[in-house]
Amino acid sequence: MLKDLARALSLANLCFIAAWVGLLDTTYNIPGFDQYLGLIIDVLLLSVVFWAAISLARRAKNQLALRVARLVFPLLLLVPFNGIIQIVAPDKKAVVELVAVVLAIGIISLSDIEPWNRHIIRSAATITLLLFPFFLITMGQAAFSLTKFSDKPQAPAVSAVKAPGPRVIWLVFDEMDYQIAFAKRPDTLQLPEFDRFRRQSIFASHASPPGRTTGISMPALITGRHVAKTDPVSPSKIMITFAGSPEPVSWSSQPNLFSEAREAGFNTAIVGWYIPYCRVIGQSLTSCVWQESGPTALPEAMFGSVESLVDTIPLSSIFEARLGIRQALDRRNHLKLLTTILESTKKAVVDPELQLVLAHLPVPHPPGIYNRHKDEFQLDAESSYLDNLRLADRVFGELRRAMEDAQIWESSVVLVTSDHGLRTDTWRGTYAWASEDEKTLAGHTDYRVPFMLKVSGQKQESEYGAEFNTILTHDLLLALLKGELFGPDSVVNWLQRHH
Repeated sequence: MLKDLARALSLANLCFIAAWVGLLDTTYNIPGFDQYLGLIIDVLLLSVVFWAAISLARRAKNQLALRVARLVFPLLLLVPFNGIIQIVAPDKKAVVELVAVVLAIGIISLSDIEPWNRHIIRSAATITLLLFPFFLITMGQAAFSLTKFSDKPQAPAVSAVKAPGPRVIWLVFDEMDYQIAFAKRPDTLQLPEFDRFRRQSIFASHASPPGRTTGISMPALITGRHVAKTDPVSPSKIMITFAGSPEPVSWSSQPNLFSEAREAGFNTAIVGWYIPYCRVIGQSLTSCVWQESGPTALPEAMFGSVESLVDTIPLSSIFEARLGIRQALDRRNHLKLLTTILESTKKAVVDPELQLVLAHLPVPHPPGIYNRHKDEFQLDAESSYLDNLRLADRVFGELRRAMEDAQIWESSVVLVTSDHGLRTDTWRGTYAWASEDEKTLAGHTDYRVPFMLKVSGQKQESEYGAEFNTILTHDLLLALLKGELFGPDSVVNWLQRHH
């Protein structure tokens, strides 16, 4: 009985191999609490199903039921087999699925042939039992991670701001591309709010980000130092390796723009997504709001794990693509994420107690969730990167109007930029890459990002054409916050000295 339970737990765990890899490999993903908990529950529920099936098969007197059970058990091992090979060779998915189908045909063909049928069932039972320690390891890691989701205590508000300068609002529009938005904007795309802002800001035409991913760029921008590598070792700890440094250090232990602003006597805030700012550098902030990029509810997280399991069933992707289940869920979650972040950002940018605010916004980052021709959200049809750019323009307009209504727009310093431009190599070939993207953006290779800075009271555009890396944002915003720079000319001169 205990061996049957161990086999059931092991087999269920193996079936979720793709979900475990996605969860425990944090190179490109920082999973949330519900994703860990949801996967644990999914594995245990499937284990109960398998254990009940094994128990019933052993007690059954019906020979047909026994034959079906002995056939299905080894076939189930093809699910983790297919998942592992797909992870190792993701570019060979079609070949891997073909091999899995051939193996399934072989198992079915030999199911009534002695002694092959006995060898197959015994081998399957032995494999699942030998891999039972994998269940203990993954469950142990997940359980440990569940204890690491607490935010760092936020810093107390500064009661008396020293040498008050202008409020600084730093808006990072994730994956906003300079060339597409400005230099070579398609005729079908209009960005009236960004164009209006450009006419009253310092507009840089050759700004490059510190990296091509959020995980590299945002820590670099916030610390003011080039980052070579980041490693989220737990939900609340990110190790970063600075360029030229041999050893990684904890991001939480490093000085950053917000900790330095607090030392200078200013209240700071972040509203963001993807990177768990509150858990990593929350001690440097007076206020912090962060949203996960994945499912934000336990049922959705559990469904996501099940979806990963289904993906590893040979040929399942054909039917899933037709149903569009993943696309619909991702679009809905992205809209929910944007709505939450936007509302929190509106509150932060008009809060007079906050002198430095960073808003890391999830647009125009795919998936597309907008129809720019109708100027409305669109979740049930294909939407492109250009549509999301128009959405980013709309979001910026809402933030500007909120600041204007609060009568703090003119007196505030506002920086609009991005962590990186459009990564065609990342999105091309995925469902998030629309037919319009393929038609208009397939050959895109420009890595520049927008960089538009309005100082207090600025009314006219001032262009800056020299090449520079936005890593200097850290020093520039600190100088503006401390009142060391006044007017567009002083900022341009500062850029010329530091670029």
